[in-house]
Amino acid sequence: MNGSNKFINVATEGAAIKQSPFWIMLAREGETTDGRYISAELLIGLAKSYSPGLYCALVRKSHFHLLPMHSIGEIISAKTEICDDAVCLYVLIQPNDKWFSALVELELEAVPVFPALEFMESMAIIGAPYITGMALTTEPVVKDLEPLNKYMVKA
Repeated sequence: MNGSNKFINVATEGAAIKQSPFWIMLAREGETTDGRYISAELLIGLAKSYSPGLYCALVRKSHFHLLPMHSIGEIISAKTEICDDAVCLYVLIQPNDKWFSALVELELEAVPVFPALEFMESMAIIGAPYITGMALTTEPVVKDLEPLNKYMVKA
């Protein structure tokens, strides 16, 4: 293994490992890299309304939802926190058994992978903004997100 890898340290292959849930920042109040604006009110509304019992948001390999089996995990909780004077949306991810096979080891070493928020501005059944999913991307629009690479290898 190359010791110069700045994104991850890959563990050796082993028995199936159940990944524990982990919190990640999914969005931050402010301008996005593509010129949109994410308001604090939207992020607070997303966290407040999220309930996996109502609609469980899936984590997918990409924004293209061709098949349900492309799911690699679920969002099981959401919250907001203030970071550097901005409201940030955090989600608790529960990986499934496909989590570790989402990307091959070479991809994880070569390029950082970031989370991307999917949401509805107003979900019809509750009349409020709602988190509908999360996808993986190499081109994040939210500034200052942490790459997910370290969460995608067996520890």
